[in-house]
Amino acid sequence: MSPKLPPFVLGWEACRLDRYRDGAGLWTIGVGHLCDPGDTRERITQAEADELFVRDLAEREVAVRKLLRRSTTWVWEVDALTSFAFNLGVSALAGSTLLRYYNGGMVPEAAAQFMRWDKMKVDGKLVVSNGLHKRRMAEQAMFVYSIYSGKP
Repeated sequence: MSPKLPPFVLGWEACRLDRYRDGAGLWTIGVGHLCDPGDTRERITQAEADELFVRDLAEREVAVRKLLRRSTTWVWEVDALTSFAFNLGVSALAGSTLLRYYNGGMVPEAAAQFMRWDKMKVDGKLVVSNGLHKRRMAEQAMFVYSIYSGKP
């Protein structure tokens, strides 16, 4: 993981010290940390949130690397895929055409796939989210050009 990845992800993610339900209705705390079923904490400190974030991001990177089948990968490609997985989940990446193209050596085609993941459900319909669109564009720029400056 590049040292540029944590600040990149933090630029897109909010930190909430109080327990809340995320967009999928899952109990979450800190910077997108999904609470374990037995975790009933209602509030954490900023230091705890920072620690959870570092651990969660590292876990996503390990999971992403396990999915990669290419002999040559660049750190910025792994970082972009890790940011994607942090936001959408490792399972979304694992089943994606983006990953299939990347592992198949079709890197430009894989890069184009980021933009297929810029939607959210509103009243049961998928609609483009401005925030997700900007994030996918920033991840795509990181993936292709090693540009980490895309911020919301």
